[in-house]
Amino acid sequence: MNNKNKSHRFAVHIILALAMAAVLLAGCGGNGNGNNGVGPQDGMISEVTMTVMVDEDGKPLYPTNVFRTDADVFFCSFKVTDAPLDTKIRGVWTYVSGEVEDQIGKNYVMDEITITVEGTRYAAVFYRRPPLPSYRWPRGEYKVVLYVDEKEEMSVPFTVK
Repeated sequence: MNNKNKSHRFAVHIILALAMAAVLLAGCGGNGNGNNGVGPQDGMISEVTMTVMVDEDGKPLYPTNVFRTDADVFFCSFKVTDAPLDTKIRGVWTYVSGEVEDQIGKNYVMDEITITVEGTRYAAVFYRRPPLPSYRWPRGEYKVVLYVDEKEEMSVPFTVK
């Protein structure tokens, strides 16, 4: 083989290698929303669990979707995956229907809480019982709606009996 054929063959191999690298990099690239992690529209939240308590890492300790009327707090624990820096997760706590529906109506927003997360970890939003000694949660259906950067991600129902 002469030097001209060797040079041509070498150039073809270089071009093929660069083309393969470009294809591989395109497959690992961003998701079109300006970051290279998983964006909110990609299902950043998983393992969503209503629970009585969470550990120091935000993992659920006593999962349940039924709470007592004297529960001190409702926790919604979830795993966040590849959240970009300063990702905001908002939990909106809503009384859906039940024993006080006549007084306050259906789908009454009780409160909301926003947390800031990044990376991959467990996190939780919560809603505490009002600080009245004899307060009892009204029996009925409730939900917490989770928003990631103001986009609704998930609605999680639970019951108070």
